[in-house]
Amino acid sequence: MKKRMIIIAGVLCLLSAGIIFYSLFTVNGHDISVNIQRYVANNKYWGEPVSLKEMITPKDISIQQFIKENNLNKGTDEQKVIKTFDLFERKGVYFYTQDNTAFFKNGNISFGGFPDLWELPKFVLAEYKSTGKIAVDCETGSMFLTSLFLAEGVKAREVIGEVNIPNSGIYGHGWCEVCLNGKWYLIESTRGKPLEKLVPTPSIYKPYFRFTNEYVEAIANKRIKDIEKVHTLTQNGVKDLNRYLDKIGD
Repeated sequence: MKKRMIIIAGVLCLLSAGIIFYSLFTVNGHDISVNIQRYVANNKYWGEPVSLKEMITPKDISIQQFIKENNLNKGTDEQKVIKTFDLFERKGVYFYTQDNTAFFKNGNISFGGFPDLWELPKFVLAEYKSTGKIAVDCETGSMFLTSLFLAEGVKAREVIGEVNIPNSGIYGHGWCEVCLNGKWYLIESTRGKPLEKLVPTPSIYKPYFRFTNEYVEAIANKRIKDIEKVHTLTQNGVKDLNRYLDKIGD
Protein backbone atom coordinates (compact mmCIF):
# COMPACT_ATOMS: atom_id res chain seq x y z
CA MET A 1 0.00 0.00 0.00
CA LYS A 2 2.78 2.38 0.98
CA LYS A 3 4.62 1.55 -2.25
CA ARG A 4 1.48 2.24 -4.28
CA MET A 5 1.03 5.63 -2.57
CA ILE A 6 4.64 6.53 -3.39
CA ILE A 7 4.09 5.60 -7.05
CA ILE A 8 0.87 7.64 -7.22
CA ALA A 9 2.61 10.61 -5.60
CA GLY A 10 5.43 10.32 -8.11
CA VAL A 11 3.02 10.26 -11.04
CA LEU A 12 1.18 13.31 -9.71
CA CYS A 13 4.47 15.15 -9.32
CA LEU A 14 5.40 14.33 -12.92
CA LEU A 15 2.00 15.50 -14.17
CA SER A 16 2.31 18.76 -12.23
CA ALA A 17 5.80 19.33 -13.59
CA GLY A 18 4.53 18.64 -17.10
CA ILE A 19 1.71 21.16 -16.75
CA ILE A 20 4.09 23.81 -15.44
CA PHE A 21 6.59 23.08 -18.20
CA TYR A 22 3.86 23.27 -20.86
CA SER A 23 2.59 26.57 -19.47
CA LEU A 24 6.03 28.07 -19.95
CA PHE A 25 5.67 27.49 -23.68
CA THR A 26 2.06 28.56 -24.12
CA VAL A 27 0.39 31.96 -24.07
CA ASN A 28 -3.38 32.33 -24.07
CA GLY A 29 -3.68 28.63 -24.92
CA HIS A 30 -1.36 28.77 -27.97
CA ASP A 31 1.62 26.45 -28.18
CA ILE A 32 4.61 28.62 -29.04
CA SER A 33 7.34 26.04 -28.41
CA VAL A 34 7.30 24.76 -32.00
CA ASN A 35 7.77 28.10 -33.73
CA ILE A 36 8.30 30.72 -31.07
CA GLN A 37 9.45 33.38 -33.55
CA ARG A 38 5.96 33.50 -35.04
CA TYR A 39 4.32 34.48 -31.77
CA VAL A 40 6.74 36.56 -29.71
CA ALA A 41 8.53 39.84 -30.37
CA ASN A 42 10.62 41.64 -27.76
CA ASN A 43 9.33 39.08 -25.23
CA LYS A 44 5.78 40.25 -25.97
CA TYR A 45 3.09 37.96 -27.28
CA TRP A 46 1.54 39.38 -30.43
CA GLY A 47 -0.94 36.68 -31.00
CA GLU A 48 -1.46 35.68 -34.59
CA PRO A 49 -0.09 32.68 -36.55
CA VAL A 50 1.72 34.72 -39.16
CA SER A 51 5.27 35.96 -39.37
CA LEU A 52 5.26 39.66 -40.19
CA LYS A 53 8.85 39.32 -41.42
CA GLU A 54 7.65 37.15 -44.30
CA MET A 55 5.75 40.11 -45.77
CA ILE A 56 8.95 42.08 -46.41
CA THR A 57 10.87 40.53 -49.31
CA PRO A 58 13.87 42.60 -50.51
CA LYS A 59 15.65 39.45 -51.72
CA ASP A 60 12.78 38.30 -53.94
CA ILE A 61 13.88 38.05 -57.58
CA SER A 62 10.84 40.00 -58.83
CA ILE A 63 11.75 42.91 -56.54
CA GLN A 64 15.36 42.80 -57.73
CA GLN A 65 14.28 42.77 -61.38
CA PHE A 66 11.82 45.65 -60.88
CA ILE A 67 14.58 47.78 -59.34
CA LYS A 68 17.01 46.96 -62.13
CA GLU A 69 14.48 47.59 -64.92
CA ASN A 70 13.62 51.02 -63.49
CA ASN A 71 17.15 52.03 -62.40
CA LEU A 72 15.97 52.58 -58.84
CA ASN A 73 19.26 51.71 -57.13
CA LYS A 74 21.25 54.66 -58.47
CA GLY A 75 22.21 57.82 -56.56
CA THR A 76 22.11 58.73 -52.87
CA ASP A 77 19.67 57.10 -50.48
CA GLU A 78 17.43 60.17 -50.62
CA GLN A 79 17.44 60.12 -54.41
CA LYS A 80 16.53 56.42 -54.39
CA VAL A 81 13.62 57.09 -52.02
CA ILE A 82 12.25 59.96 -54.09
CA LYS A 83 12.62 58.14 -57.42
CA THR A 84 11.05 54.92 -56.09
CA PHE A 85 8.14 56.73 -54.44
CA ASP A 86 7.44 58.83 -57.53
CA LEU A 87 7.32 55.70 -59.71
CA PHE A 88 5.02 54.07 -57.16
CA GLU A 89 2.64 57.04 -57.26
CA ARG A 90 2.61 57.28 -61.06
CA LYS A 91 1.73 53.59 -61.39
CA GLY A 92 -0.34 53.21 -58.22
CA VAL A 93 -4.03 52.62 -57.73
CA TYR A 94 -5.16 52.82 -54.11
CA PHE A 95 -7.96 50.50 -53.02
CA TYR A 96 -9.99 51.80 -50.09
CA THR A 97 -11.64 49.46 -47.62
CA GLN A 98 -15.31 50.03 -48.33
CA ASP A 99 -16.80 49.14 -44.96
CA ASN A 100 -16.40 50.83 -41.60
CA THR A 101 -15.12 48.30 -39.11
CA ALA A 102 -12.56 45.50 -39.06
CA PHE A 103 -12.99 42.43 -36.88
CA PHE A 104 -10.88 39.39 -36.01
CA LYS A 105 -12.26 35.88 -36.40
CA ASN A 106 -10.69 32.43 -36.76
CA GLY A 107 -7.19 33.75 -37.30
CA ASN A 108 -8.10 36.30 -39.99
CA ILE A 109 -8.60 40.04 -39.98
CA SER A 110 -11.85 40.63 -41.88
CA PHE A 111 -13.78 43.59 -43.21
CA GLY A 112 -17.50 43.11 -43.65
CA GLY A 113 -16.97 39.35 -43.99
CA PHE A 114 -14.13 39.63 -46.51
CA PRO A 115 -10.52 38.95 -45.48
CA ASP A 116 -8.00 41.79 -45.51
CA LEU A 117 -5.44 40.33 -47.87
CA TRP A 118 -1.92 41.50 -47.24
CA GLU A 119 -0.41 40.67 -50.61
CA LEU A 120 3.24 39.76 -50.93
CA PRO A 121 5.24 42.23 -53.03
CA LYS A 122 5.76 39.61 -55.76
CA PHE A 123 1.99 39.36 -56.22
CA VAL A 124 1.74 43.15 -56.47
CA LEU A 125 4.35 43.03 -59.23
CA ALA A 126 2.59 40.14 -60.96
CA GLU A 127 -0.55 42.27 -61.15
CA TYR A 128 1.53 45.21 -62.33
CA LYS A 129 2.93 43.18 -65.22
CA SER A 130 -0.53 42.20 -66.39
CA THR A 131 -2.34 45.51 -65.80
CA GLY A 132 0.34 48.21 -65.72
CA LYS A 133 -0.96 49.37 -62.34
CA ILE A 134 0.28 48.89 -58.78
CA ALA A 135 -3.00 48.09 -57.01
CA VAL A 136 -2.62 48.25 -53.21
CA ASP A 137 -4.17 49.28 -49.93
CA CYS A 138 -2.16 51.04 -47.21
CA GLU A 139 -0.54 47.93 -45.70
CA THR A 140 0.23 46.21 -49.00
CA GLY A 141 1.53 49.43 -50.55
CA SER A 142 3.79 50.31 -47.64
CA MET A 143 5.16 46.74 -47.38
CA PHE A 144 5.88 46.84 -51.10
CA LEU A 145 7.77 50.14 -50.71
CA THR A 146 9.65 48.87 -47.66
CA SER A 147 10.79 45.83 -49.65
CA LEU A 148 11.97 48.05 -52.51
CA PHE A 149 13.87 50.46 -50.26
CA LEU A 150 15.65 47.66 -48.40
CA ALA A 151 16.59 45.99 -51.69
CA GLU A 152 18.07 49.31 -52.83
CA GLY A 153 20.24 49.48 -49.72
CA VAL A 154 18.13 52.13 -47.95
CA LYS A 155 17.44 51.59 -44.26
CA ALA A 156 13.67 51.21 -44.02
CA ARG A 157 10.95 49.54 -41.94
CA GLU A 158 7.26 48.73 -42.15
CA VAL A 159 4.92 49.97 -39.44
CA ILE A 160 1.46 48.66 -38.55
CA GLY A 161 -0.67 50.66 -36.13
CA GLU A 162 -3.23 53.43 -36.13
CA VAL A 163 -3.45 57.04 -37.18
CA ASN A 164 -5.44 59.61 -35.18
CA ILE A 165 -6.44 62.21 -37.77
CA PRO A 166 -7.55 65.55 -36.31
CA ASN A 167 -11.28 66.24 -36.82
CA SER A 168 -11.68 62.88 -38.54
CA GLY A 169 -11.10 59.87 -36.29
CA ILE A 170 -8.80 56.99 -35.38
CA TYR A 171 -8.07 54.45 -38.11
CA GLY A 172 -6.08 51.25 -38.42
CA HIS A 173 -3.20 51.93 -40.80
CA GLY A 174 0.09 50.74 -42.28
CA TRP A 175 2.96 52.96 -43.39
CA CYS A 176 6.65 52.92 -44.25
CA GLU A 177 9.55 54.78 -42.67
CA VAL A 178 13.04 55.39 -44.06
CA CYS A 179 16.17 56.38 -42.17
CA LEU A 180 18.32 59.06 -43.81
CA ASN A 181 21.36 60.52 -42.06
CA GLY A 182 20.28 58.94 -38.80
CA LYS A 183 16.70 60.30 -38.83
CA TRP A 184 13.47 58.46 -39.59
CA TYR A 185 11.01 59.90 -42.11
CA LEU A 186 7.44 59.02 -43.06
CA ILE A 187 6.66 57.43 -46.42
CA GLU A 188 2.86 57.50 -46.80
CA SER A 189 1.60 55.10 -49.47
CA THR A 190 -1.82 56.78 -49.75
CA ARG A 191 -0.40 60.17 -50.80
CA GLY A 192 -1.45 60.05 -54.44
CA LYS A 193 1.24 62.48 -55.58
CA PRO A 194 5.06 62.67 -55.84
CA LEU A 195 7.13 63.17 -52.71
CA GLU A 196 7.63 66.92 -52.28
CA LYS A 197 9.36 66.95 -48.90
CA LEU A 198 10.57 64.37 -46.39
CA VAL A 199 9.10 64.89 -42.91
CA PRO A 200 9.50 62.92 -39.66
CA THR A 201 6.56 60.67 -38.83
CA PRO A 202 3.96 62.94 -37.15
CA SER A 203 2.75 62.16 -33.63
CA ILE A 204 -0.73 61.29 -34.96
CA TYR A 205 0.81 57.99 -36.17
CA LYS A 206 0.75 55.38 -33.37
CA PRO A 207 2.80 52.23 -34.09
CA TYR A 208 1.78 48.73 -32.97
CA PHE A 209 4.67 46.95 -34.72
CA ARG A 210 7.78 47.94 -36.60
CA PHE A 211 9.37 45.24 -38.72
CA THR A 212 11.57 44.28 -41.65
CA ASN A 213 12.47 40.90 -43.11
CA GLU A 214 14.94 40.52 -40.23
CA TYR A 215 13.13 41.61 -37.06
CA VAL A 216 9.77 42.40 -35.49
CA GLU A 217 9.56 45.08 -32.82
CA ALA A 218 6.39 44.94 -30.71
CA ILE A 219 5.26 48.18 -29.10
CA ALA A 220 2.83 49.03 -26.28
CA ASN A 221 1.78 45.40 -25.72
CA LYS A 222 -0.54 45.49 -28.73
CA ARG A 223 -1.62 42.53 -30.83
CA ILE A 224 -2.52 42.30 -34.48
CA LYS A 225 -6.11 41.52 -33.56
CA ASP A 226 -6.35 44.83 -31.71
CA ILE A 227 -7.20 46.26 -35.12
CA GLU A 228 -10.72 44.94 -34.54
CA LYS A 229 -11.17 47.85 -32.16
CA VAL A 230 -10.17 50.43 -34.75
CA HIS A 231 -11.99 51.70 -37.83
CA THR A 232 -10.21 50.99 -41.11
CA LEU A 233 -8.84 53.84 -43.20
CA THR A 234 -11.76 54.83 -45.45
CA GLN A 235 -11.73 57.04 -48.53
CA ASN A 236 -12.74 60.07 -46.45
CA GLY A 237 -10.08 59.14 -43.90
CA VAL A 238 -7.42 59.15 -46.63
CA LYS A 239 -8.57 62.58 -47.81
CA ASP A 240 -8.47 63.95 -44.26
CA LEU A 241 -5.03 62.44 -43.68
CA ASN A 242 -3.64 63.98 -46.85
CA ARG A 243 -5.09 67.38 -46.00
CA TYR A 244 -3.31 67.13 -42.66
CA LEU A 245 -0.01 66.15 -44.30
CA ASP A 246 -0.35 69.02 -46.78
CA LYS A 247 -0.58 71.45 -43.86
CA ILE A 248 2.64 70.22 -42.28
CA GLY A 249 4.56 70.46 -45.52
CA ASP A 250 4.77 66.94 -46.98
